[in-house]
Amino acid sequence: MSALSGCAQGTTAVPPPRFEDYPVSGIFAGKPAAPIPATAEQRLYRTRIREGVALGMGVGRDGIDQPGPNFAGQPAVEFRRTSRLMIMKPRPILSRGPVYTHYFIWQDDRWSLIRRIPLEPESIHP
Repeated sequence: MSALSGCAQGTTAVPPPRFEDYPVSGIFAGKPAAPIPATAEQRLYRTRIREGVALGMGVGRDGIDQPGPNFAGQPAVEFRRTSRLMIMKPRPILSRGPVYTHYFIWQDDRWSLIRRIPLEPESIHP
């Protein structure tokens, strides 16, 4: 049996998880900590890194570009500040097998996969 249970794999008959189904108990509203460049490569880009943290440059959150935390800067990842749910939608160029949208929740200081739903071939765009 796979690590992902049959119920977690899901089908399209059951609605996918929604952000509002996984609310957070509190939202960070303070000032982000200043980054501390540790490697030579990080020190090479320290000004841009600091500006990015201070200004929230290139951050998309809650469907809107705005300052604040980001998750790897990829458009295939959806999340909301008010939810513990993260949705990863692949954008494969070439696929040799099934492609899934993955649904994770943040709990106990780690990400847990709660469901994956296969994408229909016509919805996969390179």
